[in-house]
Amino acid sequence: MQKLLKEWNPKADVLPDEFFTLPVYQSWPNAWPEDSQAVRFQFSAANPYFIEGKAWVGLIPGKARMAAFWKPDQEFNGKKVAYFGFWETIDQADATRELYLAAKKWAKDQGAELISGPVNFSTFGNYRIRIDGSVTNDILAGEPFNPPYYQKILAELGLDSVMRYETVIIPKSDEYIAFLKGKCQDRKHPAYEKFQIHSLDQKTWQERMPEFHELTMTFFQGAAGFKPISLEVFRQVYGPTVGQRQCPKTTMFMTTPEGRIIAYFLTFPNYGAVIRRDAPFTPLKPSELSYEKAFPLMNEPELVIKTIGIHPEFRGQGLQHVWVAETALRGFEAGYVKITSALMREGNPSARTYPNLPLERRIYLLYGEALEAR
Repeated sequence: MQKLLKEWNPKADVLPDEFFTLPVYQSWPNAWPEDSQAVRFQFSAANPYFIEGKAWVGLIPGKARMAAFWKPDQEFNGKKVAYFGFWETIDQADATRELYLAAKKWAKDQGAELISGPVNFSTFGNYRIRIDGSVTNDILAGEPFNPPYYQKILAELGLDSVMRYETVIIPKSDEYIAFLKGKCQDRKHPAYEKFQIHSLDQKTWQERMPEFHELTMTFFQGAAGFKPISLEVFRQVYGPTVGQRQCPKTTMFMTTPEGRIIAYFLTFPNYGAVIRRDAPFTPLKPSELSYEKAFPLMNEPELVIKTIGIHPEFRGQGLQHVWVAETALRGFEAGYVKITSALMREGNPSARTYPNLPLERRIYLLYGEALEAR
């Protein structure tokens, strides 16, 4: 097929097969396979994004692809922003340059003052690129992964980093366990009496979804690039999948004595270990992942603390450090050998929960470029 450069019509257009066959990850045994059916659904009229939002799609078969997204009320640091995402490319800057310049022109025509990415639709989807250069280990669910040359290409296009993120992985050790016990005062911290800790299972997640949705929107309010999503979209994106995949032994929510939910911590096993093509068993497909199926296959399971949220009314009391420590201790008691705090914005207070011990750090960047006024 010929190259594709067009504003997307979700009612009539369908992503071609060539969108999914770029020769980028064929040799990667650890790469998460892309679900073409799920991506096509995102680009269809069934996606509530298109009620107010618009998209543009670019494809140079065999070389590069890119999409761009626009909502009139979407802002990043006070500027109207369009996002570019679903970007994949071979190591050839010219192909991406052609797509990016066309996407940038389209974004500018919509009224954008800034273009930022990679972001797939919004920051509730996958976004950022990984820049630490080590991409041979297990890739976390939802973690960006890409060839090392992506950073070079974005720099050549004139984009600058606008936000930095990190993942920290700490192995089990006597020193780390002692550090965690110190943080929660060996589980005698006043928070254990003042608030109640509950295991968060799939049934509770589904039944109390409106409360978790409302709380989640509160968590991220004021964050750069954040735009609230409806309960309908929240259910669609985070409903059954989160419930099936979360670790039932370490995922928790916290309430006041009256039963008000004030915090929750979502945790998962590192599913990257069971989707690898070189696994010593038949790899699971992303659509098959669940705690019950995957955890028994893991030789050295790694716990991923993915979402940490406390209602603003209860911040500033040291609760986050106590509950992160509680989560990690439960993880080690459940048989995990590493604790991972995933995809945190640089400067996040959670970083102070890390001891001065050996750890692995992964780095990610979000890029942007200011657009001149029309």
